[in-house]
Amino acid sequence: MNNAVLYFLGGIVFAVAIALIGFVGLDRDMDNRTVVETQIPLEQPIPVGTVKIETLPTFTTLNGINVAFTGREEYPQPISGKFASNITVVSFRATGENAYKSVICILWEDGSLEIIPAGTSNLRLNPEKRAKQIIVKGYSVHERKVFRDSGRAGTLNWEIHYQPIK
Repeated sequence: MNNAVLYFLGGIVFAVAIALIGFVGLDRDMDNRTVVETQIPLEQPIPVGTVKIETLPTFTTLNGINVAFTGREEYPQPISGKFASNITVVSFRATGENAYKSVICILWEDGSLEIIPAGTSNLRLNPEKRAKQIIVKGYSVHERKVFRDSGRAGTLNWEIHYQPIK
């Protein structure tokens, strides 16, 4: 026989022998062990000074990355739940001709409207107010005084975090 086959068979015999010795040794150890049962009360009083950890509210992200548009476009954002609160505009950027006129419109529960201009970052809005609707409006137009305005290509980037309210 080949030496490689002999080494292989020898390894298998050795592994089986070690496994048998291990099982026999475990049986002896199990006989010498004692089991101690402890009963844990189901409701333990919380000691004074213990830190109680509460779950954090879930936040949802609305974002658009390099959203291309021409002229004037509106992008209504879907809100999970009935309202959105704790709104934070992480970033809002616009490119194109007259892109500074691009805005995020937030319609609050009381009917008031909040306008957030392009170029805004890390804006935290009033956490007590609840938004019914969030719309991202893109504006990239070549404006003319005499003739009709003509749409130009532009892009929008936005990221908005909020907490849904059902």
